Amino acid sequence: MLGTAIRRNILPFLLTTLAGVVLMVIAIFNVANTYSLYYRIEIWITAVPFFSMIYPLLSSVPFCWRFFYERKDGYLKYTVNRYPLKRYVIENFVASGLLVFLCIFIISFSSAIISLFLVSPQTDISKNVPAFEKELLGFILLNNPILYSFILSLWRGVLGAIYFTFGFVLSLFYNNIFIVMTAPFVYSILENFTMSILGCPQNSIITSFMPTRLAYGYTALYNLLVGPAVLIGITGLLFLYEYIKRRKEPGRCLNII
Repeated sequence: MLGTAIRRNILPFLLTTLAGVVLMVIAIFNVANTYSLYYRIEIWITAVPFFSMIYPLLSSVPFCWRFFYERKDGYLKYTVNRYPLKRYVIENFVASGLLVFLCIFIISFSSAIISLFLVSPQTDISKNVPAFEKELLGFILLNNPILYSFILSLWRGVLGAIYFTFGFVLSLFYNNIFIVMTAPFVYSILENFTMSILGCPQNSIITSFMPTRLAYGYTALYNLLVGPAVLIGITGLLFLYEYIKRRKEPGRCLNII
């Protein structure tokens, strides 16, 4: 059944990945043609802020809408007669989560490869050399940018899966498609704004997505874990609250039947 769930989401996965890669290629060529850079990897780093803004949408909208309508339209009521409902929900969640992880990873890593090997940037060796050695994993960034981009892309895939989990939990309980589809994106904006107001932008999940966004040496490894941990905590509490509330109602089982 897990394989079936993956096959059902292959088309959204392919379309989302293709759209993400195209958007990143456009951003990369725009950076390469308008910025004067010292290292090739800077093209990728400079183009990433656009990706960091849209990836919560890419992680949730293409993969949460199907389950939302399956629940809202009553399709899951008939699934119970043929397949255990909890198993169906879990397998759809796991399958979609894996595809989200791969989607964000492929977009991030492929754009890094394009930046390193397929783009000819405007270079200026007279400008100050970026102090990347002060960055988190700076030694790897300078000496093996492919490995750096691979590790960071894996981490970005994990962050995409976390945002998908948030959207999936919303699709389990809420009947407003606008809230389900846009909440992860709105959360990313509000969370970044809140962390900035509190004076700790290094703990934002956006900083976790692109550790080089702040001043050199300002971001430590533990800072990358704070933002995701907060979102996981919020998602877990939301699930427990809604699940317990629904269990007390006549129509139990996650408000599906």
